[in-house]
Amino acid sequence: MVYTSSATDLTSENTGGHANLFLYDLARKKNTLINTSISGNFASEYRVSQPFFSPDGRYLAFISFASDLAEGDVNGAEDIFVVRLEGEDQDGDELEDDWEMTYFGNLERNGQGDADHDGVTDLAEYQAGTNPVDGSSYLQATLLRSVFVGETLIQWQAVRGRSYRVQYKDDVDASAWSEFPETIKANSANASVRDANPARQTHRFYRIKLLD
Repeated sequence: MVYTSSATDLTSENTGGHANLFLYDLARKKNTLINTSISGNFASEYRVSQPFFSPDGRYLAFISFASDLAEGDVNGAEDIFVVRLEGEDQDGDELEDDWEMTYFGNLERNGQGDADHDGVTDLAEYQAGTNPVDGSSYLQATLLRSVFVGETLIQWQAVRGRSYRVQYKDDVDASAWSEFPETIKANSANASVRDANPARQTHRFYRIKLLD
């Protein structure tokens, strides 16, 4: 459950007395301050409002004028912030318990197995946001398209808030992959990058790497 409150005694952080955003864990009966300042263990400088969950309950968005919730926020305007909510992991296998229950109905998986036999472990599927019981669901490019002469668009199914790097090589037998310098942080269910391909290669091979 998520709610806003100006109470100062809900958590140990200094909340400043203005409207802050709290997450209440009904099972553990615990409040967590969501709008924590990047400068320390206290609430952001301004109030927050209009919280809403993503459909799967893993992400929480809210609005605030605060400039101390993210690095480089100097626009002095109201922004939308999104946080990823970490679920409980009672068995310590790096898989959130609710994720295991959703797909397997129990907590018996340890992350190292491959339930759908697609060559990707359950843990890797959890991290990538793919379906661990569907062999056709795994981190892969969903679109390769020539945009302009010598420029290719690479698009893939992504998890909002996760970061990716795209790698490439021009010879499939080459041992090393080159890497585009930019880190792509997904802000929707898809992410993409454009390869200007200055060398105008006749062919190029790509792979997508999940960073976090």
